[in-house]
Amino acid sequence: MSAKDITRIAVLSAILFIVYYFGSTLMYVSITNFVILLYGVYVKRKNAYITLIVFCFLVMLLYGFGMWVIMYFVLFPQYILIYSALYKRCKSEYVLAFVGAFLTFICGTLIDLPFIISTGLGGHALVVRLVLGFETDLGSTLCTLFGVLFLLKPLKRAFKGMEN
Repeated sequence: MSAKDITRIAVLSAILFIVYYFGSTLMYVSITNFVILLYGVYVKRKNAYITLIVFCFLVMLLYGFGMWVIMYFVLFPQYILIYSALYKRCKSEYVLAFVGAFLTFICGTLIDLPFIISTGLGGHALVVRLVLGFETDLGSTLCTLFGVLFLLKPLKRAFKGMEN
């Protein structure tokens, strides 16, 4: 791995962490999943994986070690794989937008899954927890959907310039 790749990974990790940090301060407005989608589509898969690992360690350093950080390690690389494979197979940004919106919508629930299982929530409490989580996920879903539809092509030039 060259110094250029390491620098690129560091910059991409820092951008993702800044987006994550500011997204966590503004309720219902998070573009973290959109940035992960961008990395899956426009960054080499190996570099995207390493970027996510560095990002997860940054989150762990700031917020501590928790079950949700472990879920970041599990979930986000899978998202990179899905986005990368989907974009290579079909170049439709509409398909990518709807898949990205769906994965963003279920992201919070998937991250909460170990908590839900470990607490043994009953039927009513589980439904309440999921409904309250969907309220937050809906804002992020819309951000990802509109981000892909309106920002994917303009940001392609920036990423292509970064790869050279």
